[in-house]
Amino acid sequence: MSTRYLQNIVKPRAIFVWDASPTLSQEATRWLSWFDATPPNAPVQHITGDLPMYQSEIHSQSPLLFIMASPDDLLGCCRTACAKQWPLIVLPKLTLARTAKRIRMGLAELKHGFTSRIIGPDTAALVLPHHGLQTPTPAWPQVQLPLVKAGHIAVLAQSPSITACIRDWVSGRQVGLSHLICVGGSSDVNIADLVDTLIQDPYCRALVIQMDRLRLPARFISALRSCTRQKPVMVLHTGRVRDFQTEQDPEDDTFLDRELLYQAAITRSGASTLNTLDDLFQGLESLTKRRVHDGHRLLILGAGDGLEALAADHLYEAFEGSAQFTIRKEPRWFEAPEDFPMDQETLKELRSEADGVLIPIVAEHLSIDGDLHYGAWASKFAAFEQALNRPLYLAAPGM
Repeated sequence: MSTRYLQNIVKPRAIFVWDASPTLSQEATRWLSWFDATPPNAPVQHITGDLPMYQSEIHSQSPLLFIMASPDDLLGCCRTACAKQWPLIVLPKLTLARTAKRIRMGLAELKHGFTSRIIGPDTAALVLPHHGLQTPTPAWPQVQLPLVKAGHIAVLAQSPSITACIRDWVSGRQVGLSHLICVGGSSDVNIADLVDTLIQDPYCRALVIQMDRLRLPARFISALRSCTRQKPVMVLHTGRVRDFQTEQDPEDDTFLDRELLYQAAITRSGASTLNTLDDLFQGLESLTKRRVHDGHRLLILGAGDGLEALAADHLYEAFEGSAQFTIRKEPRWFEAPEDFPMDQETLKELRSEADGVLIPIVAEHLSIDGDLHYGAWASKFAAFEQALNRPLYLAAPGM
């Protein structure tokens, strides 16, 4: 998989807005006003008239070129930018209509004759909060949404409308993201390329992906498999109804039900499957609250009632046998909060076994004399975590 020039997304050093179509000069002005109001960390330059030849010593080593062109001019302008060797080109969505198929096919052909990389067409958002870069929303300045906070979740999407929903939701809920990138028509750069780029990105600790079609499923699954070994990944696959799988004819004998293949492949790659947009929002919220620990050793500490085995099975399957974890069964500790150990000898022994501790527990074990005393147990677990000096994760199925 090629990630050539995609490091420019990870840390852009210069942003160029090329006003390529006179009919869209007003839109280019709106973009420049947006960047004046919300300046990114990298300098922004406005290019009018002819596009100059790219020169790294003048235009920086990691530039992003946004082309403001009408649908009729888009292919020609993009070809010009490729011929003048601009490394990374972004084609934002400037109209409601989807870019025509002939234009998308023409853009896809450009990658065979040039080294430039193209994101788009119909890129509805390129949001990089850690670098201060957020492309304007379609309704700005009439409708002003809060900026997306910097966080550690990357969202990659194909659908412009779903991207807009996600951006609206995370802005309102103050959920932080490391990246929000809509690839749109994916004429060149696709989600698999971006997954490979973000695997080593220090700001990205988890990925949420929305996709509806894949031209190269094998590349996507390979990228997912590599990423899930290091970071949690959630995938929302839309367009699952056979009659709306527009690339093929459902009446054809050779019709390929992509949904069955995609779901099986996503599951085998180790990613979690999402079914609705609500699931995606809940996933984002869960990942925002998710805690991480240094190191790779996990101790599963339980009462010996079977939940430890269930957790171990899930970890073993998710990490294809490479997860480093141990199981310790201590039923006496779960008889009452005061029975949980606080002596230095036991704590030192537990520290030597793990970098993090998972406690799967059922609600019945939280009862004292027939009454549920969650507060007492919560206080004990908090004190235990502090004394242990290791992150403590609680899982209480059924509560």
